[in-house]
Amino acid sequence: MNGNSAGGQGVSEQLNMEPPSLVTAASLYNVLESSVLATSGLGLTGGTPAIPPSLALFLLRPKSMSLQSLLYLLITPLISSLSTRVPSHTDIMIANLRDAALPVPVLTVLPPSSEELKSNKATLVCLASDMSVGFADVRWLVNGNSVTSGVITGSVQQQDNKKFTLSSYLTIDSSEWDNSKVITCEVSAGGKAASVKINKSECSE
Repeated sequence: MNGNSAGGQGVSEQLNMEPPSLVTAASLYNVLESSVLATSGLGLTGGTPAIPPSLALFLLRPKSMSLQSLLYLLITPLISSLSTRVPSHTDIMIANLRDAALPVPVLTVLPPSSEELKSNKATLVCLASDMSVGFADVRWLVNGNSVTSGVITGSVQQQDNKKFTLSSYLTIDSSEWDNSKVITCEVSAGGKAASVKINKSECSE
């Protein structure tokens, strides 16, 4: 009885040597194995603890350590090991197959109307359809230079086939259109990207 009490006291002293915030799950397990199982009557059966270590840690935890702190110490190493797991070859193959199966957005760019050009403005419309996800990045370029002024992108809408569509508008001076500058619409959705170029010289009057 005295031996067990001494062993239990030794464990408590070792556990209380560090503030609860600094006690790690590893040190708790080391103390449990070296002091508790050998002297507190829990015993070993064929090298295996007679009770689960997690239960022993709960029963023998310092009084100053809350149950939440104990659970945190026990669960954190498991979460860490899962988050640092190296993806297997199968994981990579599945990811590649999933990405390959996603469709590329279908793009259509409409030129400005002749009526609008009379007002010295030119609005181009980029229609993106059959997107695999309900969000997308849209970029407009004029002669290869990204532009943000005059760009309005509408919200994504779901199609009847469960894929998604959206419309984006670029308004520029009609002189830029008349000078046959190359206008590009780029859309990225679900890791897939597509682009379409248009200029006045390629459009029928």
